[in-house]
Amino acid sequence: MPAQTDAATYSDKLIAALGHREPMTRTRAAWLLGKLGDKRAVLPLIAEIKHDRRDPEFLATAAEALGVLRDESAIPLLVRLSRSSFLKVRLVAVEALGQWRAQAVVAKALDAARSDVNAIVRRAAARSLRSATRQ
Repeated sequence: MPAQTDAATYSDKLIAALGHREPMTRTRAAWLLGKLGDKRAVLPLIAEIKHDRRDPEFLATAAEALGVLRDESAIPLLVRLSRSSFLKVRLVAVEALGQWRAQAVVAKALDAARSDVNAIVRRAAARSLRSATRQ
């Protein structure tokens, strides 16, 4: 039982660290939350992404974590991030969207990303679209 309490406490601390003023602390917290797979992190990750759209490293890491956590409430935000001005954010968001079945909104966003100005994003969108339709 103590291990579960320790894990919950650790996740709680990581969730709190999403709002830290030091950018790398926030980024590491998002990455670790994705690795832990704690679904309680979904809404705080979404809120923090909406709060600060200027840090591409954090945005990409948080998008990756949302893709790992696979909560459908993250889909609209990932669709928006797939159109980010930051290349890395677009790429990670497109890859994260490939984690879901090809719902209409996911398929539409991935199809649009196949026309991205960057070839890497276009290829990732095509892969993610194939992956989403196979699930």
